[in-house]
Amino acid sequence: MRRLPYLLADVLRQKGYAVIHTDDLPGKDETSDTEIQHLATIDNRFVITKDSDFQDSYLLFKRPPRLLLLTTGNI
Repeated sequence: MRRLPYLLADVLRQKGYAVIHTDDLPGKDETSDTEIQHLATIDNRFVITKDSDFQDSYLLFKRPPRLLLLTTGNI
């Protein structure tokens, strides 16, 4: 799984955002995409991810309702 660094969550928290990293969840890395989508929906949160599976779900079903997909291009 390609996780975003915990440092990104820390930086966003310092900027005043209420961030939950997957490491903060009981299942940590093993938290399913479905559970993340559910939490984002009930708490009205953005999902920030590099995982294109979330993009597919967003485009097809609007789940999660707010998505920020990060890409790095050719590095």
